[in-house]
Amino acid sequence: MYTSLLFSAATLLSLSSCLPYAKRQATLHQTAKVIYFLTDEDAGNSVVALKISPNGTLSDGTVTGTGGHGASVILPNYPNITVAPDSLQSTGSVLRINDMLLAVNAGSNTISMFRINPDAPWELTTIAPPIDSQGDFPNSITYSEALNMACVGNSGVRSGVSCFHICQEYGLIPASSFRSFPLNQTNPPLGLLESDTPYPASFMTSVQFTPDSKFLLAAITFAPQVNYPATLLSYPVVNGLPVQTGITSTIKGAKTPFNLEPIPGTSNYVATDALVGSLIVTVSDNGTATDTLVNAIPDQHATCWSIISPATNTIFVTDGAENRIVELNSTTNDIVSILDIKNQQLSYFDIVANGELVYALSAGLMNTSIAILTVDVSGGPGKQKEGPTFIPSGLNNNGNIPSAQGLELYV
Repeated sequence: MYTSLLFSAATLLSLSSCLPYAKRQATLHQTAKVIYFLTDEDAGNSVVALKISPNGTLSDGTVTGTGGHGASVILPNYPNITVAPDSLQSTGSVLRINDMLLAVNAGSNTISMFRINPDAPWELTTIAPPIDSQGDFPNSITYSEALNMACVGNSGVRSGVSCFHICQEYGLIPASSFRSFPLNQTNPPLGLLESDTPYPASFMTSVQFTPDSKFLLAAITFAPQVNYPATLLSYPVVNGLPVQTGITSTIKGAKTPFNLEPIPGTSNYVATDALVGSLIVTVSDNGTATDTLVNAIPDQHATCWSIISPATNTIFVTDGAENRIVELNSTTNDIVSILDIKNQQLSYFDIVANGELVYALSAGLMNTSIAILTVDVSGGPGKQKEGPTFIPSGLNNNGNIPSAQGLELYV
């Protein structure tokens, strides 16, 4: 049947009750109550919800199955590693929208949607069965409040972007047909090595709506033999939908762009790069990447995740192969401070800001435990201090390499 006939008449009528949901953010004076991440296990994916006390300390909460399966990229040069610690090679694998939570299931090519109990936000209830992501290996989600739409990046054989209306009563409703963008991948995909020599693979590492919802952006890392430069893929939004075919532009100075973090009040984005360090990329009014400020962070090996703290207005980045947090100026991209962590972890695979605290996810690299590091930034720029490291119960005894992915907060 013609692809535009995606819904039944009843479902189309239900869209009238699907109103936009404002995405509450943790601010300096409004702090989070719960932190979420994914287990991304192939036997059954789950959302872990940890409680956050008023002083920011963490405690055990719940583990809720998504109804789908996790998956890992494959590392052909390392056949003994069956699960990569950075299994999804992306940002945004779990996303909260007000009192709802979205999660990718890369192994079953689906997206799960939960209702969050606002009185006990560690309690999650499935709204509807997981929905087909329309592609293979979904690994990144973004949301536009203006459009009331979530879009998903897919990095497998059927690579590209899918978009969905958000409806609290019915779950996710497809908004249009799939936006294919060829990456020449496999299922599961070939991974990118966060070291000096990348794997020969192309990947969609991050999707992000611009703050004004005029464009849907995606960061694309191409394989060296494809001979394409690091790319920003941009879909203009027309009549409430991202167009079917995007425009591409080169991210100057980038090799393996990983995330796209908007810098408030500007047209700039933090674009971490596993082989370079940190970049601040300017996106023009036509959705193309223009100027880039590059910081080749000394001794970095896999700078891939970033957040901007409301307490300091500075950027904090983590490294998938270094036990440290680097702080950068959000205007100049210069290093403000480097915090060498003294705990027993080896690296961090996502980061979020919560008032005067920053939390970083350790995914269990090389037999260390899945853990959350707390960093105190209440002293202002350049004054970050190591806080406690919390190890959740029951997540490190399954005999497999842990593969925790994504971080999100409930405010």
